[in-house]
Amino acid sequence: MDHLKVKNNKIKVSIIVPIFNPSEILFAKTMDALLQQTLKDIEIILVDDASTSQRVEDILNKYKLHSNIKIFKHKVNRHVGGACNTGMDIAKGEFIAFCAQDDYMEKDMYQLLYQKAIKDNADIVICGVQRVDNSGVVLGKRKLSADIKFNTITQDKVYRRSMLKRHKLSFIENIVPEDWFNSLCMMYSNKTSILDKILFSYVQHEGSLVANQKSWVNQALASENCFFEECRSRGLLEKYRDEVNYLYFYRYIWDGYKSILRYEVNSIDILQKMLKHLADNNITIHDKVIKKNLHRGLWRQLWFLSYYPMLFRFFVFVKYYKYEKSRVVNYESIV
Repeated sequence: MDHLKVKNNKIKVSIIVPIFNPSEILFAKTMDALLQQTLKDIEIILVDDASTSQRVEDILNKYKLHSNIKIFKHKVNRHVGGACNTGMDIAKGEFIAFCAQDDYMEKDMYQLLYQKAIKDNADIVICGVQRVDNSGVVLGKRKLSADIKFNTITQDKVYRRSMLKRHKLSFIENIVPEDWFNSLCMMYSNKTSILDKILFSYVQHEGSLVANQKSWVNQALASENCFFEECRSRGLLEKYRDEVNYLYFYRYIWDGYKSILRYEVNSIDILQKMLKHLADNNITIHDKVIKKNLHRGLWRQLWFLSYYPMLFRFFVFVKYYKYEKSRVVNYESIV
């Protein structure tokens, strides 16, 4: 670990950046945005998650002399969650933020979020975020909401560190999706505030894990199982039953639905088992919150799958016939 001395003044925000084989150009853009922040009392924690590229050390060495940067290297790859956990163990800031290695933000993002948190005495503050491609073209904007059901990412927020420590909140390791960490944080937050301004740009590039559902879905399903069990073990189901049911159903089904139909040989059998697994936990398509908020087209398809599976098989044959020869992914162990 490269310990770099941080100034003695109070650290207001610790920004954790998980790193794995970063693009030198995109990472430089991210670091420029972080180093130009108008909030000066910040620390930037770079966690190299056992990168395999020989160039990573040279890339990180450029930032060793910055007094507000800490660099840590994993000996074994622990995925995004493990890197974030390492960063939280190191962090000294009053608040914690997360940033991907190729994302970027406005210069005043953390100053505005921190000021809002102090003004509102909030445990979490959320800002607006947009999706962009590698060239900066805006692909879409996320709906700004403090509703637990519709807010899942971590990069658009600051989290009060004392809240995370008090409730022992951390990421699950060795599984990629980290959505459920944010959901748990929002359940424990005494107050969540919104800053209605787009300050963060999330880069979605072709070939990324999130964009590639075929490689993403297995771990996404496992992650949602962990989320549900974590909520159960923490006693959160009674207070947040609607939110947990919706999140579990939506992410468990939707994260894998299209990929399973495209690539899994026994796609319909797998989906039926998934619905049964949810039903065993008293979660069905007839749940009021699910029926109200789930995309109507998906809800109708799942209704046909539940009650008229033969018609659904015909629908799948017609719609996904072109994927017939590429159905090689095995989801059986996840269900």
